[in-house]
Amino acid sequence: MEYKDQVDGIILLTTFPCGPDSLVNEIVLRKIDMPIINIIIDELNSETGLETRLESFVDILASKEG
Repeated sequence: MEYKDQVDGIILLTTFPCGPDSLVNEIVLRKIDMPIINIIIDELNSETGLETRLESFVDILASKEG
């Protein structure tokens, strides 16, 4: 069984837009063919913006099921 049969989407969480995790995230974004959201967290992000992005991602996943 492939991972695509078990996973609907991927959430990548990065603490700042630089560093090793951002490089790994970029590789994943280029190699994996499925819905992916890249969330970058820093001290300037608001919870409302994060909630909106996650809700939109869930809507994208739901639309792919139907």
